[in-house]
Amino acid sequence: MLNGKRYCYDIHCHVMNLSHPNLLAFIRRIDLDRLIAINAIPFIGSIIAGANLKKIANLLSIMEHSICEYLIAMEADLARFRDMHGRIVIAGEAYDRMIITPLVMDFGSKYAATYPDIHYNKLSHKPVREQVIDLLNGIREYADHHRKHGTAPLFEVYPFLGINPDNYERDGTPARSGVRDLLGKYFGSVTKESPEARHAKLHAKMGTFSGNINDAAFDYNYLFAGIKVYPPAGYNPWPDDDAAREKVCDIYECCIARGIPVTTHCSGGGFLTADKNDALSFASPKTWGAVLADKVYPSLTVNLAHFGGPLEKKPTAWAKAVSELARSKANVYTDISYLCFSDEDYRRLNDTIVKTCRGDAGAIDRLKSKICFGTDFMINLLHTDSYTSYFEHFSSTAELSFADRNRFISENPERFLFG
Repeated sequence: MLNGKRYCYDIHCHVMNLSHPNLLAFIRRIDLDRLIAINAIPFIGSIIAGANLKKIANLLSIMEHSICEYLIAMEADLARFRDMHGRIVIAGEAYDRMIITPLVMDFGSKYAATYPDIHYNKLSHKPVREQVIDLLNGIREYADHHRKHGTAPLFEVYPFLGINPDNYERDGTPARSGVRDLLGKYFGSVTKESPEARHAKLHAKMGTFSGNINDAAFDYNYLFAGIKVYPPAGYNPWPDDDAAREKVCDIYECCIARGIPVTTHCSGGGFLTADKNDALSFASPKTWGAVLADKVYPSLTVNLAHFGGPLEKKPTAWAKAVSELARSKANVYTDISYLCFSDEDYRRLNDTIVKTCRGDAGAIDRLKSKICFGTDFMINLLHTDSYTSYFEHFSSTAELSFADRNRFISENPERFLFG
């Protein structure tokens, strides 16, 4: 409950159009070249590739929309979950509004990654600035849409700013921002405060972006609720190089001092623009363990997203490490985005929880207090057909208790986001 309203959350989603990602990395992510090859196999190939290409077409279709249209489509998808009062109802629990946190991804990479066997194979530099402008304009247009029609928006939209310090110097120049400039611009006046105060300031700021990213008179604080880092694009959480270490430490120290949460990709997949071995090392919970060590940044609030990767019958080493960090560190969380598409997936989630806690009731309860609901929309369209579907499985599965469902979609993400 915040400021008189009860909220549910999608703590991990993306709101981007086709101009934002590196398209070569995007092709790798959706495995389009493999599907084209499969399609060359008569009959079997057409069945397999046809089904998958339909999912890809569905994904590309939503990404062709403007950001405002995208948000309206997501809202329309949840219409069947809303009651006569406009509340969203999940397994009998009614929530007044939904908070979503679109994660901006800094695709601009200095890595000289290439796509094999084509001539123009260098990955394009994609400045995060353009994605930020489009997203903030889209949020304003979404708010304006509801004001124009006299309706209350279902979503409160509090994005996370994507930062990859490898793409910046520590201190900027008149022509180009540095890491400390970005932190100062978007979080310099943010202070540690009560959940109610933080929420009120984010809510007041939503939809107010002027459209000019260089407007000296505009206060950019509270446009973003947190910071998103992305190891597959080259973000190293704990680099050996002193200059690189200083930049990530600037991020962590800013976040701790100002109560800003961080979400990091923590699985072996994703939009790969870095060297594959580097990406796996950077995304590993073991690397984050070094950041969160007792004498380093143990109080950092961080979501190790995707619970370490796909859920297996036997918990993976990454799932075990994520579980241990979430249970042992006060502010470490994980989410179930891009993990649970069926009852079997939720059964594996329960098994993973129990097995990584060795059946200890206290440990299980601690871990369950750190798991957040997220969808990874729109990327999850590679495995499902709509925003609705992921919610439907979460709402209807018999593998989750009512109490756990509420913890995952409301209590835990609220604590992660607001403290």
